[in-house]
Amino acid sequence: MAKSIRARFLLTAALVVALSLPAALYTQYRVRLLTQESFQLIQEDQDLGWTFDSLTDSLQVTESAIYQYPLMLDAKSYRNILIRLAEVKLQARQLSEHYALRRHPMLHDFAANLVFAMQRLDEETQKLLTVLSDVETRFPAAAILLNDLQPGNVAFIEAVDLAIAEAAGIADQPDQPIILQVLNELRYAWAQQISSVRVFVANRSGVFGDPVASMANNLKNREIYIDRVDELLVELEAYRELGKLDFQQRESLEKMQEIRLQYESDFRRAVEIYTSNKWRADLPILRKEIRPILDQAWGILDLMKQEMDGLSEQNIIRTLDTADTLSTVIWVFTAFIATILLLAYLMFERVIRRPILDVTRALEAHGKGENYLPALAPRTQETAVLVKAFLRMQDQVQSRQTRLESILDNAAEGIITLDEHGIIETFS
Repeated sequence: MAKSIRARFLLTAALVVALSLPAALYTQYRVRLLTQESFQLIQEDQDLGWTFDSLTDSLQVTESAIYQYPLMLDAKSYRNILIRLAEVKLQARQLSEHYALRRHPMLHDFAANLVFAMQRLDEETQKLLTVLSDVETRFPAAAILLNDLQPGNVAFIEAVDLAIAEAAGIADQPDQPIILQVLNELRYAWAQQISSVRVFVANRSGVFGDPVASMANNLKNREIYIDRVDELLVELEAYRELGKLDFQQRESLEKMQEIRLQYESDFRRAVEIYTSNKWRADLPILRKEIRPILDQAWGILDLMKQEMDGLSEQNIIRTLDTADTLSTVIWVFTAFIATILLLAYLMFERVIRRPILDVTRALEAHGKGENYLPALAPRTQETAVLVKAFLRMQDQVQSRQTRLESILDNAAEGIITLDEHGIIETFS
């Protein structure tokens, strides 16, 4: 039995809903998933970027503080280094524990290495601070200057001053005026060589130009004065051998000769240190320990930055791929709906329109007095009822027509038929 149009419509609608609902739900799921993933990735990238940038800024400030402290050597700079070291260590640890790194093992390894580098930086900086805390630990030759050369200089000046005072007190004795002049020249020559030593030490830091050339020039100038000191000591020794020196003068001469030899030995040790790369104990720590650690840290940060940029590109590509998938789903869904509509149209054409059109043509033919029967078999209850009604009507009309013709043929009186305009159509 043919089904009704209503039943077919409801069946078709149910089929469309049943087939389109999974596609709609899948599309909704993918859109929600894409939105959540995109939001999560954006949030992670922003949070990780803020932590990374904060660590980068802290490391720059810490590096600047480390290199400024040897120039300042004040309590404020010292506290600043300690604060910056604690801050950069904390931020490196926070970066290594960041939740976004759980999905990226390589970034996590970089962050762990960075934490280790910051720990080493703290240890080496503490060594630097210890070295810089005292002049003698900062400058290895300072101990020689303070404990050997300076006391020797003071003792030499005291000895020559005592000899000069004695010579001035007995200036009326023979040869004492000449001896006094020699002692004064000796004091002057010694003072000049001491000045050369001081300038030599100052030139090591490059105050007056190239340290190597300046120190070499200072050593040559000192040789002039120290040779003069030796000449004057030899001259005084000659006076002593002739018995022309008084008691204090002999004691002072013996002491000055001893100081001269010891001073030269101590000065040579200081020269050896100042002309080497070990003249400052803080520089090797800065150059060989702290600088490589900082370079390593910056290298790790650079690698992390490159990796983060690569991950951002991957996230963009992933988002584009998901968008392409959604676009494909939408196009498939659109094609599916178009197919359903096409099938619905074909069904409407075959099941509803053609039977109705066939009945309409039959009615038109019947109105013209022609015989025409619907050729299509009805496929719905409504069209089947319509065709049956048409056939019954056609049979009834045919029966009435036959009856009227029979009446007309057997009538004794004349019969005239008129149309709606009053025009005679038939008569008998």
